[in-house]
Amino acid sequence: MSWIIISYFIVMTTLFGITIGSFLNVVIYRIPAGRQIVSGHSACMTCGHDLAAKDLIPIISWCSLKGKCRYCGAPIASRYTKIEAFTGFFFLVTAILNYQTICPVFYYQHEIFIFYLLYFVLFLLTVPAIISAMMIYYDEGKCYYGFPVYVFAIRLLTLTLPFFFKTVKPGYSLKNFVLGIGESLLAMGIVAGITFAFFFVFKKKYTLNDLYLDITLYSTLMFGLYFCYGYILIEAVIFAVIYGLTRSLSKGKKLDRYVGIITVCAELVLSLIHHVIEFI
Repeated sequence: MSWIIISYFIVMTTLFGITIGSFLNVVIYRIPAGRQIVSGHSACMTCGHDLAAKDLIPIISWCSLKGKCRYCGAPIASRYTKIEAFTGFFFLVTAILNYQTICPVFYYQHEIFIFYLLYFVLFLLTVPAIISAMMIYYDEGKCYYGFPVYVFAIRLLTLTLPFFFKTVKPGYSLKNFVLGIGESLLAMGIVAGITFAFFFVFKKKYTLNDLYLDITLYSTLMFGLYFCYGYILIEAVIFAVIYGLTRSLSKGKKLDRYVGIITVCAELVLSLIHHVIEFI
């Protein structure tokens, strides 16, 4: 496999992630404020001046402007650039972990590689919800039901793919589809149930905000593109025990606002370590 193609795939995926990260800054600010995401121009938070396209180039604009508004000179928070960079890193890790199954599509227009590419793209579509959820929880201590609904809808789409690629999973039927839905729901239930049990033991209140966040963050592993212990339910139990204990102990403390960020970062780092071990 050509390293030129691999490098191109990884770089382009990372740049796409950085671009998505720029849009997520809008999502993270506007959803708690009850504003529309897709309408309205981006503007300076201090002077209210509409930002031009040259002011919205991810990372580059912030660096070229030295972290200040072009129009009023007010400081621009570095968190916007950090979110763009982190989203790019998320996409970078995903590309590194999956290039062996995706890159062959550039050489062989075979169904199996197209299937993996579509599955990969669908997973990337869940990333905005994961990052938005962890940052809104950091800011507001809230998580919205739309996030777990969105990621589960994407999961359902991945379960429909085998219907269109019969050679990838021969004999895939409606029964398999329903079982896949059931398995995913059971895995999410395990994560929520074990986390709730830890909250109960430590006498902490488990709210809908907690449930929405737990399910959204677990979706990172539910797609199986990261390290996997061989079976989704085993993975759900292991994740739930570690995550639930951490969540319950940090609830009500300052560390609680960081729990989403810590969880996602830990998943990325562990998946990279797992990949390195497999490579060696």
